[in-house]
Amino acid sequence: MGTLNVKIDDALEEEFRSILGSMKGNRRGNLKRAVEEAIRMWIEKHKRGQGQDEHQSEEGGRKERKVKIVDSFLGLARETSLEVKGLKIRIGFGKILIPLEQMYEVYSSDEFNDLLNRYKLYKTINVIDDENFVVLIPKIFDEFTNTARKREMLKDWMAKNFKEFVKELVSLLERSSSQSQEAVE
Repeated sequence: MGTLNVKIDDALEEEFRSILGSMKGNRRGNLKRAVEEAIRMWIEKHKRGQGQDEHQSEEGGRKERKVKIVDSFLGLARETSLEVKGLKIRIGFGKILIPLEQMYEVYSSDEFNDLLNRYKLYKTINVIDDENFVVLIPKIFDEFTNTARKREMLKDWMAKNFKEFVKELVSLLERSSSQSQEAVE
């Protein structure tokens, strides 16, 4: 067994230990396994060419943003926020969070539930930082107990579904908004 003695930023260590404790508990060996997993993922990421070469062009910037979104979704990076046609989305730890106020009109609609079923997502409402969010979670979490396999399946889900899901959701919200305005008039 190799040994690494490294000094890292205090805030980074505190956040890492906090997340590790909440996900796995403070049992013996969890820190070692989490660090090994992080190193393996870093090695794999750089073997695939997702390293520094992507910073060199506009296309590289888009790839970097896409990698950041996927990494946030997988819990490998901090939560990411993005906005698509006014729809504010937060992504992190296998969850997609959207402010309830933006989803209020469609939350209980059959069309929204059909969309969730098509993309195999659960919905729930959580309060985070004193704000209500619709939390969308891929059903993949139920299908696998192996963390590495689950992470790969989540990555596949993001690559295949996320962009199309957001487009359809924005379209649904726009239709709902225009129908509400027509009803008021």
